[in-house]
Amino acid sequence: MKFTKTAVLLASLVVVGTMSAGAFANGFSMHHYGQQGSGSTAYHNYQGANGGSYSNAHHWSNNGSGSVNGYRSASGSGANGGQYQRNSQFSHSYGSTSHQSSMSASNSNGSVSSSGSMSNGSGSHNTQYTNNQTGVTHNGSTTYTSGQGVSHTSTCTNASGASVPC
Repeated sequence: MKFTKTAVLLASLVVVGTMSAGAFANGFSMHHYGQQGSGSTAYHNYQGANGGSYSNAHHWSNNGSGSVNGYRSASGSGANGGQYQRNSQFSHSYGSTSHQSSMSASNSNGSVSSSGSMSNGSGSHNTQYTNNQTGVTHNGSTTYTSGQGVSHTSTCTNASGASVPC
């Protein structure tokens, strides 16, 4: 079984889309506070009529001297048992920049998880997804090092743990 970036994206969307179907049907609450210029924080909660839900929060702040940082997190669940979670954070201070993020989603069809980080022009990204119908799990890792380029490794295993073609 060949896995492509498009297949991974589509699988992620299917997992999340199936999970969140109906999550925004009814209900909404929001809380927001903070001061413009020095920072802002917001929380959002949604509840669907069929039991689906979604929540997120985000925050950013600066010190007025060029340093900025923040985070964003989100999670959701569908009435059919699907789950989703995403977290990210960033910082920029006096010429140094970094970003980290992660996400995971799952339902009866499978699961996907992904994480990555970047700092001052170098970074890495790791993804794992499993198809519950075929039992195939894909693990991929991509690294970029400034001045050295990109490297990528990818492995696939079946439900027994034996290597299979990706």
